[in-house]
Amino acid sequence: MIAGDFSELQVACIVLATAAGSVFAGHVNDSGFWLVGRLMGMDVKTTLKVWTVQQGLQSLIGFGMVSVVYAGVSLL
Repeated sequence: MIAGDFSELQVACIVLATAAGSVFAGHVNDSGFWLVGRLMGMDVKTTLKVWTVQQGLQSLIGFGMVSVVYAGVSLL
């Protein structure tokens, strides 16, 4: 076992949940921020608003999906 009494699939879910949480607080130092802003023709203020909402949704939805998979695996 990699981490205590967790199965390999549970460990994978834990890693994915951590990855989902890591994108929650992106900011102007992110190259994706500037790429999206320049390609969409948005100013910095608008890009920051759009980028923050997008990153937050991505993080929460990803975490929710992994939580469902983890709960399903835990029942096995």
